[in-house]
Amino acid sequence: MLKILHERQMRKVQTPLPAPAIRSVQTPQSIAELLSALGADAAILGGGTDLQLRRRQGLAAAPRLISVVRVKEMQQIAVDKSGQLSVGAGVTLATLAEELRRKIPALAEAIDEIASPQVRNVATVAGNLRQEKRCWFFRNGFNCYKRNGGLAPCYAVLGDHRFYHAVIDGHRCQAVTPSDLATVLVALDASVTIRGPRGERVVPLEQLYTGPGETAVGDDEVLTQATIPAEALSRRTAYRKLNLWQGDFAVASAAVSVRLDPVGRCKEVRICLGAVAPIPWRARATERALVGQPLSAATLRRHLDEELNARAHPLSRNVWKLDAVAGLAERAVEEVTLLGAPSALPAEPAVAATV
Repeated sequence: MLKILHERQMRKVQTPLPAPAIRSVQTPQSIAELLSALGADAAILGGGTDLQLRRRQGLAAAPRLISVVRVKEMQQIAVDKSGQLSVGAGVTLATLAEELRRKIPALAEAIDEIASPQVRNVATVAGNLRQEKRCWFFRNGFNCYKRNGGLAPCYAVLGDHRFYHAVIDGHRCQAVTPSDLATVLVALDASVTIRGPRGERVVPLEQLYTGPGETAVGDDEVLTQATIPAEALSRRTAYRKLNLWQGDFAVASAAVSVRLDPVGRCKEVRICLGAVAPIPWRARATERALVGQPLSAATLRRHLDEELNARAHPLSRNVWKLDAVAGLAERAVEEVTLLGAPSALPAEPAVAATV
């Protein structure tokens, strides 16, 4: 079947045109100005680390860019009186890690594994959360389903899908959401604020994603901030990642966030697995099974193996990722058992981020 779909697509092959030259870069001073500048010919520019690459790969062509660098509302890290933490969408990854390293070590550790220091110094929170899928067929010009739609094939099904493709819930497209930040933030019950001409809405982060690297943010909307509730900040959280080389995208990752009672039993559990499904994937059956139980890596592994075996349908060459991601979750639990309770965040605005 893939051969037939491929032959149909090859009849349509055309030499891709280069992206049009960038005509202008606008620098609005507020979210209201940013929204008014949006249009069909415009793209939002954060650090540009993915946008410029997508332009070269024929995946983005907007000739007008709108930078968030001077939108002060999107450059702040702040804690309100209830202890809720808000992070502006334009905050750089390096600044976020520096500001929160002592308070949310798992988040800082996840950021430390992203790309290189040079990239982290310019890449933004929203840019990482909304970056495009990294499937090498999609990125390298194959006429695949996500490029051409309709009856176009997913070349990963019979191609090299060992590392960067789904083992859970993959269907017409086998790519995964590549954001390491999202994996940790989902485990922390984070939500995002989206602003547009119809007003403001708050969306739980795990509901932000509609597909691999695809979000519910409309073309006339902008993601303005991420928020972590105070209750999540008081839990013990750990993150573990497997990648092929330092700074590479995750092949598999796991974030575990737990609240224990005085005798060491789980009161709350969040387990989010990254790079194994089209979206950051919550292991909900395992979470429910662990509540009321003493926290241990062996108990988690038993329940997680059962859940993965029931839910997964890997491709022929990436079944190994199921064992790998379960092992990463085990390591995260082992770290969680050694952690003390997180220290409280100060209930006043933190230092504004610089971009």
